[in-house]
Amino acid sequence: MTDTHMSNDPLLKAARLISIVLRWILLLAGGVILAIGVLGLLAIAVQEAGLVAIADPLAVPDDIIAVVIFVGIGVGCFLLARFLKKLLEIIATVADGNPFEIANAARLETMGWLVAGATLLSFLGELFGRVYNALALAAQTDFEVEGSVEGVLITLLLFILARVFRHGAAMREDLEGTV
Repeated sequence: MTDTHMSNDPLLKAARLISIVLRWILLLAGGVILAIGVLGLLAIAVQEAGLVAIADPLAVPDDIIAVVIFVGIGVGCFLLARFLKKLLEIIATVADGNPFEIANAARLETMGWLVAGATLLSFLGELFGRVYNALALAAQTDFEVEGSVEGVLITLLLFILARVFRHGAAMREDLEGTV
């Protein structure tokens, strides 16, 4: 039997390093952006309660829009950071030579849902922006919202790969049972 231990594979090492760095960047950025959004909500609540005079009462809707955008981006960062955590867990099993595990199938399914959520969040953000621009401009504009075909395709790919891994894990168990 050949050695399937791949811990020295340069591609796996690079993927692991890149995933770790990007995950920490996303966690940090997501935390900062979400904190700004929460602080924005608190500031709006204070303004609405009349505790602070509002210089331009018409600016409040713009502030709310900004807060919604910050919260959406922060949530998106955390979804992608979670995706990278699952990817790191899969990379570890590949490096150990045991990728066809039921746990990896579950990880791939989770990653599929995370991409689906991020794609939906991106679509809703774009829709929100287009509606806001159309209303703010109060003019007839072409109203088109483009979805992310890539996000849908990646989601499908991840769900299919999850089934492949689940099937591979079952075949591996059968093979180990017959030896």
